[in-house]
Amino acid sequence: KSGIQVFKADVFDNRDVDMTPQLIKIQKDVKEKNIQAMVLYGPGFVAGVIAKNMKQLGMTLPVVGNHAMAMQPTLGVGGEAVNGFVFPSGKIIVKDELDDKDPQKKVIIDFANRFKAKYNREPTTFAGHAYDAIHILSNALRTSGGDRGKLRDGIEKTRNFIGIDGIFTFSPKDHDGLTKEALIWVLIKNVQFTLLKE
Repeated sequence: KSGIQVFKADVFDNRDVDMTPQLIKIQKDVKEKNIQAMVLYGPGFVAGVIAKNMKQLGMTLPVVGNHAMAMQPTLGVGGEAVNGFVFPSGKIIVKDELDDKDPQKKVIIDFANRFKAKYNREPTTFAGHAYDAIHILSNALRTSGGDRGKLRDGIEKTRNFIGIDGIFTFSPKDHDGLTKEALIWVLIKNVQFTLLKE
C-alpha cells in the first residue's frame, strides 16, 4: 500500500562480529536493483557491527533500524559509522530534547535523575519499561485484594498513566496500552542519539 518493495532479506546471528558476507550480497543487489534503503532489525551491538562493515565496504545506503538500537552498544560498537542511522524509540534516550509541553518530559527527567543518582549512569529504555510495569501493576494491586481476576481488571482500567514509555490506557481489548504517539524517530548524529526533526 505504501509503494515499498522488498528486494532481499538476509539473516544474521546476534553474536556475529562480522556481517561482511551478508553485506556483500546486499551490496550487489543495491547496484543492480536501485535499492534505496536497508531496514535493520536487531539489537544495538549488531547495528554497530553492520555500520562498521558497511563503512569498510564503502556502502552509503540509508539504514532504518528498530527500537532495539536505542542502546549504548549501538554507539560504542559502531562509533562514527552509525551516524545517519534512524530508528523509532521511546522518548527517554532524547529526554533533554523533548518539548517542555510534552506530558512525559517531567516524569522521564525525574526518573532519569533518580536513576543516575542511585546507579551513577543514565537509565536505559529497559529501565523505563520496568518502571512503567511496576507502577501499572502496583496501581492495579491496590484494588485487587489479591484476586487475580480483579488484578487483570485493574490493569485493564488503567487510564492516562503517564509513564516512561508513553501514556498508557488499557482496556479488555487493548493490552498494549500505547498508541503510535509513544514513539519518536531518533537520528544518530555525532555518535549521539538525537531527536529526528522533520
